[in-house]
Amino acid sequence: MFSMIVLTCIIWIEGSRYDGGEVLCGMHKAEIKYMNEFACKRDVPRYKRYVVESIYDQFEMPSDYTINTMCYKDNME
Repeated sequence: MFSMIVLTCIIWIEGSRYDGGEVLCGMHKAEIKYMNEFACKRDVPRYKRYVVESIYDQFEMPSDYTINTMCYKDNME
C-alpha cells in the first residue's frame, strides 16, 4: 500500500517572524490508501486542488502558499 503526505505553508506576510512575517505550516498524512505508487501520484493534482480550496475556505486571503506532496510506500501495513 502507498500513502500520501502533504506539507502546506500559508504565507500571509512575507519575511521572518522577527520582521513581522506571518506563516503557518503543517504536515498532513492523507487517509486515502493506494494500491500502487502510480495511483497515488495520479491523485496528487486533485488533492492539491482540494488543499487550495480548503485554504481559501478556512483562512483570509494569503499572499502566497506552497504545497509539497509526496507518495511513499507504507511499510506498516
